Parts: sequence; C-alpha cells; structure tokens
Amino acid sequence: MLVKMRRDATRDEVAAVEDKLHGLGFKTGKMVGEEITLVGVYGDISKLPVGEIEELAGVEQLIPISRAYKRAAQKGTPDRPIYQTVAIGNVVCGGDELCFISGPCSVESEAQIMEAARLVKEAGTRSAAVWSSTARAHTAAGRGSAPRTPSRSKRASA
Repeated sequence: MLVKMRRDATRDEVAAVEDKLHGLGFKTGKMVGEEITLVGVYGDISKLPVGEIEELAGVEQLIPISRAYKRAAQKGTPDRPIYQTVAIGNVVCGGDELCFISGPCSVESEAQIMEAARLVKEAGTRSAAVWSSTARAHTAAGRGSAPRTPSRSKRASA
C-alpha cells in the first residue's frame, strides 16, 4: 500500500503518518519527490485501518499496489512464461496439455451429479471428481441438499 501525501503536507504530517503506521505494527519506506511524498506500507495490509489512515492530516489518498490473486495474475514474457504445474490425481494441470476444470456451481440432486458424471465420461475425460469450494458444514446452496455420494459419481465417471 502506498500513502500519497498532499503536495502541501508538512514534514510533521508525514512523520505522524509514519508514526501511526509503526504503532500499528507496519514497516514503512518514505519516497520523497520534488512535488509529492509517498509512504510505502509493508506488512499484512488486510489489517490496515484504511479509514483511520485516510483521515490523518496531510494524506491525499491510499493507493493499493498488491493485486488480488497475485500468483494467478502473474505475468511473464513470451520467452519466460510464468506457470507451475499441479498434479490432481493422475492429471497434470498447467503443463503443455489443455486441462479443463468445470461443472455445475452447485449440486441440487443426486440425479444431477450422476448425469454430469456420465457426460464427463462420454466426453472421454481421463478423470473426474466432485469438490466444492463453497461447501460449509450445516449449510446448503441450491434448492435441495447436496448428495452425500461422491464415490458413486466418481465411479460413474471413471
């Protein structure tokens, strides 16, 4: 995160911002230009009380410099692409072969997941499984409760 100070910010105001950030457990790095001063903030920015910092005297704006999904959003060059392979069972994703990961965003019935498994198998895929990143204990997303039979769907797609 960068704290951009106003053009007319005084040295005392810049120091007060740095002191506040240090008091909150962050490290800082000051970049003084001819017209503006930036204060770099280092640490777990998710714990930064943004509203408090924005209200300090002399602060013009806070500028986030970290991207969401840093690893996924990395960019390389044509001669040096940035990627890493991941093995999911006997399937390697991220290599030279095209790999799809897809399916319904929620399972509303056992019949639905069994039909999806059948279609996956007919399409000639090498492997299939059931997984949900949003599943939580004692919750349900969708019109019905999720079936508790992932092994049946896995056998159907194998």
